[in-house]
Amino acid sequence: MYLLRLSGAVVPHAVVLIPEIAGRWADATGAIRLELAALGDKAGSSDAIVVISPHSARDCVYGSAEGTLEQIGPRFAMGAPETDGSLRDELAELWGRPVEREPADHGVTVPLHLMGRVARPVIAVGLANGGDEAAVRDLASAIEKVAVAHDIFVMASGHTSAALSPAAPLTLDTDAVSFERTLTRDLISDAGVLSERAEAIVAAGGCGARAFDTFGRLFRGRRARLSAYGSPFGVGYMVAVVS
Repeated sequence: MYLLRLSGAVVPHAVVLIPEIAGRWADATGAIRLELAALGDKAGSSDAIVVISPHSARDCVYGSAEGTLEQIGPRFAMGAPETDGSLRDELAELWGRPVEREPADHGVTVPLHLMGRVARPVIAVGLANGGDEAAVRDLASAIEKVAVAHDIFVMASGHTSAALSPAAPLTLDTDAVSFERTLTRDLISDAGVLSERAEAIVAAGGCGARAFDTFGRLFRGRRARLSAYGSPFGVGYMVAVVS
């Protein structure tokens, strides 16, 4: 039996978390930004950071974590943390997916931007919306194989329910509110609930279900610490860390 060298975090990627975009709403998400900034230290002892976004056009490993937000708002050039080409290619081969030479999407670039300086190599992974469960299972397996010989910090990018207030994108849904409360309570005991409840996350308007599913498979049976949580726009944003 091999000891997997894995730690990680669930992170949000909403562009409204960026103060220059949030404007007068920036204070509402300040605690989340502080915890994202602290993740750099938590990941500092790893050999590499694997960021999993649910917003790729296709299931792939990006050539780098470089990207922009020009298509969304003000002209932000996202910093390009170094990557580890050998580990990137190994992960892609084990997963059976291509290395794409296109800019990383905002599910990768926003959390990295909010983390600030990232001292470890970053491998950016993209999952397409609506892909099959086998790809998620195979991605988790590939990351586990890489983590036999390397310390890997996994970041699953996305938000949970999008129906937590009348101002939410899906307006208020009391079932989503109840689900959100249960999810954030239960993942503290077992991060695997993110995999077990992936379909329910989709039903509640979550955008990161496939990334969360991967994370839950990797950390099933391990406790998570909910270091920051908020839903100022009716959407659940969390930073949950598994050490």
